[in-house]
Formats: sequence, structure tokens, C-alpha cells
Amino acid sequence: MGFKLITAVALICSCVFCRAQVQTCHHKNLTLKLFGPYDMGANEPFQWRIEIYNNGPDRPTQILTADAFSNYDEKMVSKKQLLVIGDVNFDGRDDIRLARIGLNDCCTYTYWVYSVSTDSYVLVDQDIYEQLKNPKFNAAKREVTCYSNESPKYQVKRGYKWWANTLVADYKIEYLGAEHSTVCSKMINGEYVVVWTKHGGITTYLKRKKDTTK
Repeated sequence: MGFKLITAVALICSCVFCRAQVQTCHHKNLTLKLFGPYDMGANEPFQWRIEIYNNGPDRPTQILTADAFSNYDEKMVSKKQLLVIGDVNFDGRDDIRLARIGLNDCCTYTYWVYSVSTDSYVLVDQDIYEQLKNPKFNAAKREVTCYSNESPKYQVKRGYKWWANTLVADYKIEYLGAEHSTVCSKMINGEYVVVWTKHGGITTYLKRKKDTTK
């Protein structure tokens, strides 16, 4: 396909939403067209289809499919940019993600990363990527931060880092509105451990376990 390397900052595409539920996304020599969602028959989820065009509109160089979110609503979707082009595995190349809109305006994505060996986009089959809510990718720090409103009185900020060529959970900060308090936990040895709390303007630091995963 001859894709050029780009800066690792995620580039939000300029998308157009029309009555046929189609968004078109352009970046440099890459064009994505989103079609759907399509009814796949009884007991089957609706599906999106993404057509990838490179250096010309004649025929797609690759076609991707993904299940549509169950709570699909045309008015809600029309306000969202479903297709995003940007580096999600910190290798400096364009990747593709398709939004899945959930409750409380939380957005998770289906991801495809560009494979040099196959010169194509490959579905990311990792649970941790599916857990990312409203993610922001920081290429300079090789980190991802997510912020979500789980309920009117409970918000969570989660941090992830690129470690050993994969994305791993790093920390989470919970904002407890009902208690007017904040709790910060660090991922240590595969589990979240509280490292400090803040209540009534007073911050209390707890003794941390030694991280033996590094």
C-alpha cells in the first residue's frame, strides 16, 4: 500500500455523516469509508463495514468488518466521529479504530493495527484495548489515559503504559462524589493497590508493596 510514517499523535479524521449512515475519513493518501450498520440476519449482531482506499477511489485495497454496538441510535451516532486514524501501538504508523458508544457517553473502540509484514490492517485481539474508555494516546510518553463517568457520583481516571511491547494497566484514580474523596491505586504484581487517599483536603499516603513485575 505504501503507507507513509506519520507522527505518533492520533489524528482525528474529518468525518461526514449522511442519511445512509456512512462516514468518510481522509488522511494523506488514505481514505476510509464506513457503511452500515447492516442487518446480518436472525440472532446475528449488526455489522459495520470499512472500505480502505489508497491512492485512488476505484476499488478498496482492504475491507474490515466489526459488530455494531447494541444500543445503536442514529441521532447519537451522528454527533460522533466513529472512525479515527492514529498510532495506537507506538510504532509510528497509522492505525485504525472504530468507536463503540456505551452508557454515560463512554466510548470504547475496535482496533486494527498496520502490519508491515502483511502490508495490511490486523484486528487487535487483546482484552485490555477493549477496556479503554475515551482513550487519549500519548506517543511521547508511550502512555494511554482514560477518563469515564461511571455514575453521577463516581468518576475514574485510568492510566496504561507500553511495557515489553504490550499495553499494561498502570494506575487508576477514583473520584467518589458522595464521599467527597479521591483514591489513587497503582497496579502492582497484577492487582490494584491503594497508594494514597484524599478526603477533606487531607492526603494520606499508604505504604506501597514492592513491584516484582519489572
